[in-house]
Amino acid sequence: SLSLSLSISLSLSPTRKVTGYSHRDANNLWVVKPCEDADDVSRVILSGDVIRLQHVQTNRFLSVVTNPGIMDTTHFRVITVEHPDFNSCFQVRTQNHEIASKISPFEDVVSFTSLSKRCVLSMGSEILPEYAGKQLEVSCSRHLVNMPASAHFTLEHNVAVDPSFNTESVKPAGLVAKYLEMQVKMLESNNGLIPKEGEATSRPWMWPIDYDGIFFAIHKAHGAVYFLGNPIIFFVNLMGILFLLLLDLSQHYHVICYGTCLWSRDTLSQANWFLLGYLLHYIPFFLMGRVLYFHHFYSAFIFNTMVTGSVVAMVTEKLNHVMHHVVVGILGLLLAGSFFIYAPLSYGIPVDENKQTFGYLKDLKWYDSWQY
Repeated sequence: SLSLSLSISLSLSPTRKVTGYSHRDANNLWVVKPCEDADDVSRVILSGDVIRLQHVQTNRFLSVVTNPGIMDTTHFRVITVEHPDFNSCFQVRTQNHEIASKISPFEDVVSFTSLSKRCVLSMGSEILPEYAGKQLEVSCSRHLVNMPASAHFTLEHNVAVDPSFNTESVKPAGLVAKYLEMQVKMLESNNGLIPKEGEATSRPWMWPIDYDGIFFAIHKAHGAVYFLGNPIIFFVNLMGILFLLLLDLSQHYHVICYGTCLWSRDTLSQANWFLLGYLLHYIPFFLMGRVLYFHHFYSAFIFNTMVTGSVVAMVTEKLNHVMHHVVVGILGLLLAGSFFIYAPLSYGIPVDENKQTFGYLKDLKWYDSWQY
């Protein structure tokens, strides 16, 4: 369907600005009609035809004016008008530019070129301000040769102008096609998320070493709430992954085994599955262009902790009963002690430069990047 939504301006202007979003609902349904003889519903729209776009809910027509776009001033502004004119006429073409070819719903990708302004209808990539509901601007781009991907649309129904068309004849996409499309759309949506002005972000390499925390809440009068991970637990987990890699290498090259391994192969296999889960939840963030925050690491952190637990089980399983409990007890006391020490940071601590409320925590900074 045409992914255009009609956003009613608060002004008393007879025109209406047009915004876009990717969600399918009744507000982004448009009827493609011939520019002349719009009431002739028996006429089939072909590639190369001159058409008008009429909004279903309001019956207003899409139109292009000479005013510059809101976000991209090199584009022409797109509005809707009650009474269509030449500015409301567009030439519809399929992506292969075949003239007079039939447009197949769901299959063909089409573009709409304004005849009066010689520009192509497209959707911007920058999010509009709050008054537009954080949607995208629909404008008319002058790039007719190298059209952006946002200038391509698909028609969902052709029933009104082609009674012979049967929607049941459209074969639904298979499971694999749906999954791949979902992944592509998810990546496109993620990469479109950009940080707000002045917003603190982070990069994936910072997360395993607990390089920086996150401001959970910021208040001008009462300061901010800042929290980060327990550094002791984070570095124990990091050592767990490094030690597991060492065990894998030693088993592969028989450095430690000498024919009889000191640890359970089942536990090692289990740890490697946890490591795979960690990598699958962590590595993809390096490929994303979207804004990232520290909390995106939490899913991978759970797998990281399970890796560490498996490594501790392998190291201690061959110890005698007494030593096993001693080692596990010391490790448990270390983690419990670090929890009580760093609990204020783990659960968020108020940050106010005018009030010295942190006491010992100011002396426990590992990095200058810790902002408390």
